[in-house]
Amino acid sequence: MKGLLQIVILAFAMSACKNNTPVVCEETEIVAPKIILIIGQSNTHYGLGLNETLDAPESGIYQLGRFKNNKCVIQACEPLDHHTKADGAIGFGLTFGKLYKQSLQIPSDLILVPCGFGGTGFADNQWNKTNDLYEDAVSRVNGLMVEYPNANLAAILWHQGETDVLLNNENYQEDLDNLIANLRADFGNDTVPFILGGMVPYWVN
Repeated sequence: MKGLLQIVILAFAMSACKNNTPVVCEETEIVAPKIILIIGQSNTHYGLGLNETLDAPESGIYQLGRFKNNKCVIQACEPLDHHTKADGAIGFGLTFGKLYKQSLQIPSDLILVPCGFGGTGFADNQWNKTNDLYEDAVSRVNGLMVEYPNANLAAILWHQGETDVLLNNENYQEDLDNLIANLRADFGNDTVPFILGGMVPYWVN
């Protein structure tokens, strides 16, 4: 019976994701989840190649919603609730979450926190400490840590750079180092992994 119920719930969640139907913000039964923050610009979520089978939602992987589901913990499904999003587009957050969940020796639920915003960087004052996008990301993660006292911030995923190239930011390395240090300080976790995404060489060339 429990297995059937889980199938029904997952089927409903997939339908809600596909139709962008608002999910009622209710208390979600999650114990000691792993939290994964996703930040940066469009590279975090505007990719091509969405596959409804490979990229389908998975039980135990949630996201902190935005828009109509603002700050509700809901099923994670593509496209994730980044600041900017588009139907049919895909990022790396859900795939990372699935692989990470498989690697855990002790099973745990995950909560993804999507905070990517297309066309943003340091030079245009979007990702520095006190900037709106920075403060939004910190507020969302720390809010979850209050709601789930036994939660653990497992990783910060960062993919960004073109905006600062276009704006000739010569201090990018310093800005990035400050971002890492400031986030770790604001989360009270000086060892949380900060994972930088990169472009394939032929695309950069």
